[in-house]
Amino acid sequence: MNEESLRLFGKGNNFLQDNNYNKALGEFLKAEVLGLEHEELFNNIGLIYDIKGNYSEAIRYYQKAILINSDYAMVYNNLGYTYNNKREYEIAIEVLKHAIKLDSCNKLTYNNLGYSYKNLGKYEEAIYYYTKAIEVDPEYCLAYYNMGIAYYNKEDFIKAIDCYTKAIKLNDSISEIYRSMGVALNKIQKYSEALESFNKALFIRPDNPETLIEIANTYDYIGNYQAAIENYTKAINLFPEYFEAYNNLGCTYLKTGQQDLAIKAFKKAILINPQHTNIYDNLVTLYKNTLD
Repeated sequence: MNEESLRLFGKGNNFLQDNNYNKALGEFLKAEVLGLEHEELFNNIGLIYDIKGNYSEAIRYYQKAILINSDYAMVYNNLGYTYNNKREYEIAIEVLKHAIKLDSCNKLTYNNLGYSYKNLGKYEEAIYYYTKAIEVDPEYCLAYYNMGIAYYNKEDFIKAIDCYTKAIKLNDSISEIYRSMGVALNKIQKYSEALESFNKALFIRPDNPETLIEIANTYDYIGNYQAAIENYTKAINLFPEYFEAYNNLGCTYLKTGQQDLAIKAFKKAILINPQHTNIYDNLVTLYKNTLD
């Protein structure tokens, strides 16, 4: 360790705070080359590699941090987060539970554990850990949102909507929460409220084709096929490779008796995603009906 390595470490931290990850990583690696071995340095390098999607390097640096300080709770949290990103949820759970033993008041760790269990389909366990995160911080918007997803996956749509509502009260600027709320409202056939929620999501993020397709789906549910077609088309214009939009558009064209346009939409969906069997089923059904 020397003054230059510490200077580079400090400079890297400044870049990291500004979300300038490439420059931060460059300074951190220079500090390491000069002999700086510090758990925070290695943790920060791991964070950047995780952001870049280089999970093997992230894990390697987190483990280097742990070798220096085996009681560093945050690095275990970050390591567990990376295993979640790798979809190695069982390993993530083991690591994150160790993080909680070291620090039982970290809302991030509880939230990450909830995420692990949710992706394993263990929704009760997920809800338990999201609840623990909220106990640590009652204004933790993300935990309410994630809990809503867990309830939605359990098909408890009322509780999902309640969680999304609480999340929105804490932060009304996240498009994805409004979109998820709309999807849950559709499940209980509250279509006008769903459209209102989707439109709020679209106001925040007007370039999201997933929101447009949900708006189109809702119009299709209530029989407003022209509005559905318009919104499927908007989604396709934003994302021309959106096979689901073409498939749903084809289904709506069928309901309006526009078989030629339906065939064209289904064929485009197949061209984009030839592995999706539902599209073939829709096309076969159309041809059979035509022959009949």
